[in-house]
Amino acid sequence: MSKKRKNKMKFEIENISKQNSNSDLQTNLPEDSNINTKIEIDTDSDTDSDSFNEDEMVHRIEMFSLEDEKEKGKEKEKEKEKGKELNSDESDGENEDILVDFEFFDPKPEDETQIIPFFQNWIDIKNLDLDGIIQFILHQTRVGTVIKNGENGDIFGFISVINISKYKMNSVEKIIESIIEKSQKTPKKNFMKMLFANPKKQIGLIVSNRIINLPLELAPPLTRGLFDEISWATEDEPTEELRNSFKFTDYIYVTRAFREFEMEKNSVKKSRKTKNLSKSELYYTKFEDEFYLKASQFHFMWPIPPKEENPITHYYQVVMVIPQNKLPSIRKQVHEALGMEEEEENKN
Repeated sequence: MSKKRKNKMKFEIENISKQNSNSDLQTNLPEDSNINTKIEIDTDSDTDSDSFNEDEMVHRIEMFSLEDEKEKGKEKEKEKEKGKELNSDESDGENEDILVDFEFFDPKPEDETQIIPFFQNWIDIKNLDLDGIIQFILHQTRVGTVIKNGENGDIFGFISVINISKYKMNSVEKIIESIIEKSQKTPKKNFMKMLFANPKKQIGLIVSNRIINLPLELAPPLTRGLFDEISWATEDEPTEELRNSFKFTDYIYVTRAFREFEMEKNSVKKSRKTKNLSKSELYYTKFEDEFYLKASQFHFMWPIPPKEENPITHYYQVVMVIPQNKLPSIRKQVHEALGMEEEEENKN
């Protein structure tokens, strides 16, 4: 019986527009939006018992704007009095409700076209051909998740893992070499080199990216789902070799962070050099990133070359090493931070 768990989440989002670019995959919420999140748990799922556990739940999440709630209620009452229904075609495009139904699916080769853009800003390594990694992820269907708005819908993100101690494809080798090279500038300059050279280590490279500003409530089931599937794969894979390939001792987690710079009051307006800018704190692109960071045994980062001269936003590549025994604390903290409970049977 397959233990694959898929979560289905519905989001009613006020004033949200999706924008994809080559440099940053993101969705932009209006600056004046006041968005609250309401979570309802539906335990009456009619899911197939061969694909889901009996306690499978459907998370139904509705996002709405408090600012416009009263006005929208008045508008609906007026329409009811007139015996009419609101016609979305007559809307001026403002204050629209967009219902987005997010579902988790196994990756498949047909996802290739939509998956590729998510790799364009995943890791900053020059002349890196990621085709091998992409094909590996799409064909490793037992472990990994793709976020879609329907089985044949748009892809909004993904998460997977690759055993880089076992699968030495060219792209993996180049990633390892680049990480070792970048780590030479840190106080623990030999840490990564020794980690990769240790024959007792089974290292999993977590590959994850998604559109910025997706609801935070996606983070806990994505995190839980990946590590559940890794655990199940150590028991369910058809051969001993495959089962052993998921018995990781450590994980490499790669993500991005950024900080905003502001002009100092006494600086010359025409000068936008970094030395004349005051920097903000470091922000991560995914909600769960900071919890991986807290659990990491070692981490370091390097600046990503800007695409424009003297930018206000500076991006950084962050690499973390997480021991296997730290996974329970990551899962727990990601759930607790959003007030979501994790099932007892899945905490290990």
